[in-house]
Amino acid sequence: MEGVGAGNGRESWIKTSRIRFSTTEPKLFKLGRVRGDLTGGEIRVTAVNPTKTDILATIGFTLKDPDEFRLQPGLSEWMQFRLDILGDSTSLTSYQVKALAGSRRQRHYQFVLSCSDNETMRNGGRVINRLSSRSRLAALEAVDAVGDEVILQEFTRPAS
Repeated sequence: MEGVGAGNGRESWIKTSRIRFSTTEPKLFKLGRVRGDLTGGEIRVTAVNPTKTDILATIGFTLKDPDEFRLQPGLSEWMQFRLDILGDSTSLTSYQVKALAGSRRQRHYQFVLSCSDNETMRNGGRVINRLSSRSRLAALEAVDAVGDEVILQEFTRPAS
């Protein structure tokens, strides 16, 4: 931090560490907020992430706590702030950052399965294999029990 407090006639600033919420997963940083005595000055918020630096907001000359401001769009592993305190009587008491997890979402598909001992092949031939449906069902239940992945292949022709 530069400066020693309100009223020293110099610009004061605070630079935060990299905010990563104890994880290296990508995040969507959404909203920020600053609080303090902003009746006689301003706080300029500059955000830094791995790809760019932007001045996000200049907040000041207000008697109440200021509203939240939007942060840089897009995924980022971390974000860092520089809070410039402008004005002799301005003070910063706290800042807040809100983010959402930005990891790739998984999809869950549920299919109705027909499992029988009598099957009809593509060429119209019938195959009867007694109790084969039980072993297939047992194999599917074993995959489900351990939570393993299943590859889905669709062999239909695309609509033209």
